[in-house]
Amino acid sequence: MLFRKEILLLIVLAVSVGFTSCSDDDDEVPRIDEPTGSFTLPDQPLDGEMVVVEDLSISKNGWIVVRRDNGSNEPIMTEIISMPEYVPAGDYLEFSIRLKNNIELVDGERLWVNLHADDGDKIFEYSISNQADLPILLSSGSLVAHFFIVDLPDPTGSVSADDQELEQNRKLNISSVVNSHSGWVVVYSDAEGAPNLNEILSVPRFIDPGTHTDLKVDLEDDVEIENNQLLWVVLHTDDGDQIFEYNVDDDLDLPVLTENDEMVMDSFRLSFD
Repeated sequence: MLFRKEILLLIVLAVSVGFTSCSDDDDEVPRIDEPTGSFTLPDQPLDGEMVVVEDLSISKNGWIVVRRDNGSNEPIMTEIISMPEYVPAGDYLEFSIRLKNNIELVDGERLWVNLHADDGDKIFEYSISNQADLPILLSSGSLVAHFFIVDLPDPTGSVSADDQELEQNRKLNISSVVNSHSGWVVVYSDAEGAPNLNEILSVPRFIDPGTHTDLKVDLEDDVEIENNQLLWVVLHTDDGDQIFEYNVDDDLDLPVLTENDEMVMDSFRLSFD
């Protein structure tokens, strides 16, 4: 009889341990797989609109964005310069990222592309102060990110101005300007049938890329004009800071050149009663 009681006690203990084990399993937090991703970033000419990555793979729905470099070979995480592009989980031979409008790029600067996970609402909400849409990391803890060097095509454009009378407001009318990059419209004096780049007569006028008609440019206050004087309007590049700094001894804000390495310019005569 004692032996039978001992057997029953062992069975009760075994069942009790079994229930305890199941309870411990239920209390464990299920392991959540961390999102993974990869892509390649080929060298590419950049026209200021699209960045293309190749062989993109992402394990969960996420985002791909473009950032500037912080000067220490790392992306600036506090801002993006592209539209955040939603990427459903999967594999892609190519994927395009559109830069934001009016983003000024400088030839030779470093840009970064990196991946983020989506937190489920399909709204990009990442900031360094919250836990939404966090960057995807490698097993080493570093960002899934690659950089490329901006290689902008050479700026192109055209400019034309008609002979005109000097108005009392001392504004000059430039009939048409077409420019592929942000730049400057500047009026110079004449030097034997060519613009005298050492003598600026107007306030440099900054312009965005595009087509501009009847553009107004102000003469400098201290400039004196002779009747029927020949002037030159020249199209310049902008080096990215929207400050006109050109002089003949530096390489800042240089004149835009044609395919024949001639300045994009036009002449006109200015008269008054």
